[in-house]
Amino acid sequence: MIAMQGESGSRGGPTRMLTTLDVPALPVAHTRALAVLSDQNAAVALLAQVIESDPSLTAAVLRAANAASSAPISRIDSAHVAVVRIGLGPTRQLVVSAIATRSFEHLE
Repeated sequence: MIAMQGESGSRGGPTRMLTTLDVPALPVAHTRALAVLSDQNAAVALLAQVIESDPSLTAAVLRAANAASSAPISRIDSAHVAVVRIGLGPTRQLVVSAIATRSFEHLE
């Protein structure tokens, strides 16, 4: 939880109210995926293993790898092949997108 205190106005009264924002904890898979992606020596197999531990990350990576823009000859059904197909940059973007979506979905 993050709390922000109000600031004083020109007459000493508060100009903003106390605001509380609950920020949910990230799932372990999301945190581990970011850690693996930030390690330049990490193997794609380790990243794929982390991705496969989370159904939403797995679905996002497989969806991107099987998209028409990726033009797979046959259907890709493993995270390892999907990461190799789309690359580490787009995989990082998918992980960050999943984190952002999950972090702010409670605000709706």
